[in-house]
Parts: sequence; C-alpha cells; structure tokens
Amino acid sequence: MGDVATAVRFALAVCTPGASQTINLGSGIGTDMASVVTTAEQVTGRPVTVHRQPPRPEPPALIADINRARTILGWSPGKSTLNEIVEGAWQARPRD
Repeated sequence: MGDVATAVRFALAVCTPGASQTINLGSGIGTDMASVVTTAEQVTGRPVTVHRQPPRPEPPALIADINRARTILGWSPGKSTLNEIVEGAWQARPRD
C-alpha cells in the first residue's frame, strides 16, 4: 500500500466525526527541482521539457513537517527517497 493511502487509513482509524485538523504528509526530506527532473528522466526513460522563467523570490527549501503524522497517526513514510517517490508515481499513472 502506498504511503499516502496508509496515512489516510490511519487517519480514518483515529478521526472524530465533525472535527478536523491539518496533518502534513511527505518524505520529511527536501530536494531541488533539478534533482526531481533528473530522477524523473531516469525513472521514465523519457526527457522532461524544462521551461526556464525569470527567478522569483522563493524559500531555499520546502520540507514537510511530518511530526504530527508521526505523533497523531503513528505514521512514517516507508518510501522516502526521491527515486522511490517518482517510481511510485510513474507506476500509478493512468495508462492509455
């Protein structure tokens, strides 16, 4: 079962009807877009077209804080390397 599906199953087991809270899911690691593109090309065997735009102010890194998922759901990602994440997404894609 995929990491997100497992987290949703855990959330359903502990949720209170009518209540809500935000819980981040992610690998807990950060990466840059160049690495994502390179990994996607390696996994798919296809080139990825990159359109470069003028730079805009952005944070240097965005990393999901998954502490609440660990604490509330007892969840941690099982597949957290970039290669595993891209491979899983590629395998789950709709096929023509």
